[in-house]
Amino acid sequence: MKANLPLATAFLAAASLVALPSAFATESDTNAKTEGDITITVKKSDRDEGKKEVYEAGLEDLIKQGKDPVAAFKIYEFYHQRVIHLNDEVTESEANRVIYEMKVLDGLKPGEPITLQINSPGGSVYDGLRIYNTMQTLESPTHTVCNGKAASMAAVLLIAGKERTAMPACRVMIHEVSAGTSGKTGDMSYAVRHFEDLQGDLYRIIGAHSGLPFAEIAEIGDAEVFYSGPQAKELGFVDKVVEPRHTPDGTAEPRTIPPDLMPRRLIGRWFDDSEDHRRYTQAAPVPRRSADFPNGGVQGPSPDP
Repeated sequence: MKANLPLATAFLAAASLVALPSAFATESDTNAKTEGDITITVKKSDRDEGKKEVYEAGLEDLIKQGKDPVAAFKIYEFYHQRVIHLNDEVTESEANRVIYEMKVLDGLKPGEPITLQINSPGGSVYDGLRIYNTMQTLESPTHTVCNGKAASMAAVLLIAGKERTAMPACRVMIHEVSAGTSGKTGDMSYAVRHFEDLQGDLYRIIGAHSGLPFAEIAEIGDAEVFYSGPQAKELGFVDKVVEPRHTPDGTAEPRTIPPDLMPRRLIGRWFDDSEDHRRYTQAAPVPRRSADFPNGGVQGPSPDP
């Protein structure tokens, strides 16, 4: 019996606390609910007091909550404008972040468009395909925007958007898969065939979203040309190009470079065998074509005599 006294005492004390009226909470911040002989007092949450959740708060609300304006806009842009940024190389960690953010937005408001802003040099094909697969399987469509550079795997993601937009001064480039292998001859041959199959899959994805035939996509990939926004539109890589709001008004006065500001390598001939020229090229070598050099085709700084 002695062993059970503390437990019984604790139970009676807890029951008395539950049955007691709320002497420690005011009527303004509590809700009272009576069930039989027991009155349960529940404190109101911050949500009941009018505080909005972060995904519901507007930009002004976030700033009023004490958040830094830039941080507040990032939150507002993500939850309200549904914008995700891909501004780095496509890696495993970057792909994880983009995919998780896509799934969060799709879960909050299924079916509403998500915008993927792209300024990336590309990266891992496999991680890029993870993002592509997510774009194609979510209920929310993904709109893509190239606001700087979309190269390699990033270009594939740009082209795969439901609605594709390019800024007028952006650049878009696709190229062949870059990879390496080592080991036995048979293993390397198998790896090369795998790379070729992977390249074919990427070209077929590009063709399905752009309308270009496979052979022409292969020609573009081999050339590794950087296309402007309007050129990307002609190729079917994007649907529209944003019109700039502010353009030069044509009032700039025509001028030429003053002689004292002219780059020294542009003065006179391409090649000058003077000591002064050698000091300049050694300090800041500029690659040149072999035909421009009379010293046997050696590029870069002139060798000392």
